[in-house]
Amino acid sequence: MKPSLSKKEETTLYWIGVSILGCLLFLALFLQVTHIQILQVIPECLLFHVAHVYCPGCGGSRAVVALFHGHVLQTFLYHPIVLYIAVTGGWYLISHTVEMISKGKCAIAMRFRDIYLYIGIAIVVLNWIVRNVLLLFYQIYIPT
Repeated sequence: MKPSLSKKEETTLYWIGVSILGCLLFLALFLQVTHIQILQVIPECLLFHVAHVYCPGCGGSRAVVALFHGHVLQTFLYHPIVLYIAVTGGWYLISHTVEMISKGKCAIAMRFRDIYLYIGIAIVVLNWIVRNVLLLFYQIYIPT
């Protein structure tokens, strides 16, 4: 399968990922130092509040917080896309870093392919459908 991006685009994507990771680590440190409880600051989903159905992103914020606390199963249950992004994005960054440090001698860098995006979209849609079926037909509420 042919990679979807050029070498320059791969490098740009890598540095965007490093920047996002840096911002997330800074946010985690800031929240730790200030003792702000992030889940008390995040408002309830507007779609859930008004229409009483889950939106495709419901549970995402709680999943990120659970992941920062090391609760992998809880992260998956809140929203599996967060775990998928953490694993694939983490390997993407680690593998590119190893390849850059070794100056290409250890060519293990994960190349971006469109299929990774399609898998992510499928996870979001499937999660959204399952949650709403459980809520609407079986009255099973899943915290968001």
